[in-house]
Amino acid sequence: MGKVVQLRHRDDEDEERNFFPRPKGNTRKVVKKGGKRSEKQEIEIEGVEEFAVVKIIERAIISISETLAAQIKDEMADHFASCLSKPPNFTGVENKARASCEMRKRSSRSALNDLEIELLDKYNIPYDEVEIGDAPTTYIINPDYKDNEKLIRKVNEALQSVRGIPNDFIQLQEPPTQFIVSDDSINSVFKKTSPGIKKKLLAVVATMAIKPRFEGNAKVVARAAKELLENFDFDASKDED
Repeated sequence: MGKVVQLRHRDDEDEERNFFPRPKGNTRKVVKKGGKRSEKQEIEIEGVEEFAVVKIIERAIISISETLAAQIKDEMADHFASCLSKPPNFTGVENKARASCEMRKRSSRSALNDLEIELLDKYNIPYDEVEIGDAPTTYIINPDYKDNEKLIRKVNEALQSVRGIPNDFIQLQEPPTQFIVSDDSINSVFKKTSPGIKKKLLAVVATMAIKPRFEGNAKVVARAAKELLENFDFDASKDED
């Protein structure tokens, strides 16, 4: 709970009174968005500087990781697209580092969007349509009889003789579906002859996965990390959210 300040009214009406006393302590002007200014109290806290440096390094490492991963995955896609048939996965090497480089079929949990379907259709790449979710609760015909056309016609004729039944009393309920990549999708991509087209299609039907490993002690890793941070351009002045 904050300190309660007793406000005393003076009898002298001409003297200016302050009904909003400011807290004691050093203050500094802080410019916020929109140009408005407010006052913040400054209190020295041990560890703030180190924490600020760590957060800068953290942001830099995330940015470096994302940049390098995108670069490596692009090179992997170039390699796979240059092959005449679906190639095996491989190990990427550079100096003291090794990485498992894998091309994986796109997850069945990742549905194809309209633009991706349009691209696959353009190049005759097959894919699967699967049912998703649960259909809404309703009265249905026993599924055992759904393909019995003769019985369906009899029921339909019988219902027509009953007065007052609307035409849409019985409706066809189909479960929602989505389109996903199949095993045949990737195999069909490698039947294409153009590396450029194969790379474009692989970006839809496959994902590139990297599992790196560095062979060196802590000092070697520290030197490599220091060199990365020194050579990578990032904004160290960005405020932490």
